[in-house]
Amino acid sequence: MTPTESGRTPALRRLAPDEFRDVIGHFASGVTVVTALQEGRPFGTTASAVSSLSLEPPMLLICMNKDSETGRAIAAARRFALNILGEDQADTAVRFAAKGGDKFGGVPVSAGQWGEPLLAEALATLECRVVEETTGGTHFVFIAEVDRGCARTGTPLAYWRGQFGRLELAQSLTGEAGADTVRARAAIEIGVVTLTVGRLAAAELAGYRGTEERAGAFLEHLVALAGSPVLVDAYRRLGVEGPAVDGHHELLDAYERGDLDAALRAIDARTEQALEALDRASGG
Repeated sequence: MTPTESGRTPALRRLAPDEFRDVIGHFASGVTVVTALQEGRPFGTTASAVSSLSLEPPMLLICMNKDSETGRAIAAARRFALNILGEDQADTAVRFAAKGGDKFGGVPVSAGQWGEPLLAEALATLECRVVEETTGGTHFVFIAEVDRGCARTGTPLAYWRGQFGRLELAQSLTGEAGADTVRARAAIEIGVVTLTVGRLAAAELAGYRGTEERAGAFLEHLVALAGSPVLVDAYRRLGVEGPAVDGHHELLDAYERGDLDAALRAIDARTEQALEALDRASGG
């Protein structure tokens, strides 16, 4: 905390959850899928709250929401696997970030030494044994020793301000370049919702509720609904859209009602928010 002009340090205050999410979102991280096997059933979820802890012995820690089925499975099994995703695996991150459904369906996996699912296409995998567990706020914190691991050549998937992307794209866009990116992403979003709103069954939408808090994951979900890998790749290559904006809850609500006009209004509103924020950041 820096001193004010009067020489006094401003009073500290607790950040609201939305404020903390926005601030901590400036910290870029890798993306992993944490998997576990408990009573013969596989569990998995996308996680970025992961950190190496020690080299001797090799240790790491992961943080899992107390509501997470995967977190509860790890607490019971005392083992998990950490699958570090490559830059071409944003669709895998989106799949495992959703709640419910068959996350492993169609995903190539192999069994680790102790049965944990290992994603065959992951950039690296680590098989871990929980040695200590604690809690922090809404999360379990698992400290684990790494028993086995392997890696292949490649570039990791990055996560920054609610967006998945390649490392070279994980940067803030401002000015005209940022505005062009926002408009390009909005054009893709408008095309996708025009094609898909009102044409999805309730069961197809069920897995999306909860991912709207993670803007990048939710919007890539929506673009993927168009069924075009080329479109998803183009959307992803646009990278970070700029300032974090609202409107994701409204967009999902519109999908659930089959209301195209409301969906288009939600995209227009969040696009305008992003453009105004870019203008302020540029001193306009």
